[in-house]
Amino acid sequence: GTFFSVFFSGCKFELCSPSVVASRNKMFIPQSQNVSLSCDIHHCEDLGWKGGWGRHMENKFTLLSSTPRHLLYNRTLNHQHTTLHMTILNTSFLDSGMYQCRISWTNGQSSNGHITYINITEAIPKTGRKMLTRMLLCSGAVLCLPLVLGILHCLSPNDTPTPDVTNAKLKTEVVYAALALEAAGRMSGRQPPPSTIYSSLQFPRQDTC
Repeated sequence: GTFFSVFFSGCKFELCSPSVVASRNKMFIPQSQNVSLSCDIHHCEDLGWKGGWGRHMENKFTLLSSTPRHLLYNRTLNHQHTTLHMTILNTSFLDSGMYQCRISWTNGQSSNGHITYINITEAIPKTGRKMLTRMLLCSGAVLCLPLVLGILHCLSPNDTPTPDVTNAKLKTEVVYAALALEAAGRMSGRQPPPSTIYSSLQFPRQDTC
């Protein structure tokens, strides 16, 4: 008994429970776009399982089959796990609804994954896309314009003519000198005004005895 207890205590047994793993999701897809769904099947080497992706319509679950627009395929991960993929091409409003993975096992039991709800919305018109692109480009240009102007201003040489203060001073002094000389010449050419000589009266001195 001790041998078997030690033997089984040193061994670990991983029990595999058949199940379907799929996250609950709600998707909004524009019309004419493609959408892809997937779910994981833990079949635990039960190769006799059946089922796949289906859709709830009018309170009834119906398994889907491959069509030109509905692509169904499986991908085996290992001997216990398989992933089921479904892609709907060129979606339309008729594709809106609830989708789910449902698997039936060989023992008669079944497993269901969480429901994914697909809502097909209005397609974005091409004109709207072009307008949005133009608006983004214009906004980018307006934001970049001050930066470009600043760079050009820094790179351009300073060609603004500065007034020559030295020449201005010299011209002013020369003109002043010319006026001074002209004034001096005019003053030297004039005759001095005649001086006024005042006559003096002298009376003879008489001696009286």
